[in-house]
Amino acid sequence: MKLMNAINKTGKIYFTHTKLNGKIVLRMSIGQTHTEEKHVENAWKLIRKTAKELG
Repeated sequence: MKLMNAINKTGKIYFTHTKLNGKIVLRMSIGQTHTEEKHVENAWKLIRKTAKELG
């Protein structure tokens, strides 16, 4: 939840969550018609950077 909240606060990408088998799972939909590979790569970089900062 800390990762989701930190990323959502950036306003750059947005996660929702659900519980699956008692564990929190983050969800992000990538489906806008103008989405390019670079957008997905930038999202992944932000996820990794934020996770590292949260340590």
